[in-house]
Amino acid sequence: MGTAGTGSLQTTLASTRAGRLNMKESTMRLSKLLGAAGAALLLLAAVLGTTSSAASANSVTARTKSWTVTLAISRSTLKAGTKMPATLTFVNKTGHLLVISGCATDATFGVGLAKPGTPYSPISGAIGCRTTLRPGTTVLRRNIYASLATGGNLPTGRYHTVIEWNSTPHQLPHPGSLYVLVTT
Repeated sequence: MGTAGTGSLQTTLASTRAGRLNMKESTMRLSKLLGAAGAALLLLAAVLGTTSSAASANSVTARTKSWTVTLAISRSTLKAGTKMPATLTFVNKTGHLLVISGCATDATFGVGLAKPGTPYSPISGAIGCRTTLRPGTTVLRRNIYASLATGGNLPTGRYHTVIEWNSTPHQLPHPGSLYVLVTT
């Protein structure tokens, strides 16, 4: 494929991602350029490039037009009875404050570990305060503990992260879970 073909390919993919071409038009154009199999693979790549969530082994992101929320952990293995840092990043593109009932210092936006038979149960003592997410980026640093709220260590095994949303408004997208292996 020459330079002209590459330009047509790039233009078609960019138009698909931007929503200027529907799937049928994209498929027809790409089929002419690459054949049916190549068109299917590139179209899949173009569509996946526009999904509303993304994940890696140590971070997961959920997006809407107005918000991006990312949970990041420092590693995927944690020794029982210890802690590791986690970061929640909120990107507010609304241009307005979002005030949430609940304190950033209590269980609101707490991050914990859970698995079947071992639920996450945050401890919260703060009442009557609120968290404000301003336009732009807000970063909340948290710790994930491999301990039980009732005392003692979490049993070894594979856990998933849980974010304590409390009374968080529905417009905030909720990132999926990350997996953490608790070891001895």
